[in-house]
Amino acid sequence: MKPTPQPQGLFSRPEVRGIIFAFLATLVWSGNFIVSRQLSGQVPPITISVFRWGTAFLFLIPFAFREMWQARAHYWAHKGYYVLVSIIGVSYFNTAIYFAAHTVPAMNMSLIATSSPLITLVLGRVFFGDAISPRRLLGVVVVFSGVVYLISKGSFAVLAQFSFTPQDLLMLSACLSFALYTLLLRKKPQGGTQLGFLAVTFGLGVVFLLPFYVMEGQQQGFVVPWSEGLRWQVLYLGLGPSLFSYWAWGRAVQLAGSARASLIYYTIPLFAGVEAALLLGEPLLFVHLVSGALIFGGLLLATKETAIKKDWGK
Repeated sequence: MKPTPQPQGLFSRPEVRGIIFAFLATLVWSGNFIVSRQLSGQVPPITISVFRWGTAFLFLIPFAFREMWQARAHYWAHKGYYVLVSIIGVSYFNTAIYFAAHTVPAMNMSLIATSSPLITLVLGRVFFGDAISPRRLLGVVVVFSGVVYLISKGSFAVLAQFSFTPQDLLMLSACLSFALYTLLLRKKPQGGTQLGFLAVTFGLGVVFLLPFYVMEGQQQGFVVPWSEGLRWQVLYLGLGPSLFSYWAWGRAVQLAGSARASLIYYTIPLFAGVEAALLLGEPLLFVHLVSGALIFGGLLLATKETAIKKDWGK
């Protein structure tokens, strides 16, 4: 007789572990908004990006260099893929957000940012044939409603003030770039390790930013006002939202799929509000509780499926 298979525990399921990785990535990413808001006006956008990704790369390279050298033929053979991922996921995405912060109203940025998971779902359907079940679609609507309720602070009058401007296209392009980055993780070539992948893309991302960094410095005559606080902020951006979150996001897409992971992205504004309350003393309001219930309820509805396809490398 064949032995009866033992039921697997909840955390042994790949999709559950992937969702946990996605939550961890977004939790740390939400801190990026707080730190970036503190740096706005002090450090130019491209300079922030170069320091952020440069810090992540320098920290990672001692651990990844041997693997990168041993797998150099792999990276060279797939150089087109790594260059594309580096440009849209590292060089452009966050830099565009930093630029948008100077010209785009905060509410516009927040509302437009909600489009990234939707873009990921639509492009996944178009290019990969991903199924969008009625249950998942309903969950997306509930989550989206929670995010909009949070951003508008529960006021229709606030939403009525929204007006789309040409500058908003910059923020929209950033959302598109992150959606494409998430989907491209599914097409990662076989070979190499995740640390090697991160080191290569971070390094290339910095290289592509350097010419613009030099031009920014020449045009603005900017001198970095180094202080102990700024050093800690740059270190956090490099090791937290850059290194850890991108590693965790890659694991999330690998284990849970791009559709599930992209829905967890909606928790960023909620986490940012809670962190602002804890770290900056901003009030935690009733709107946070209502929006939190909608967001997590919608996520539970959208991600509770009976089956999942692993996306990594397919």
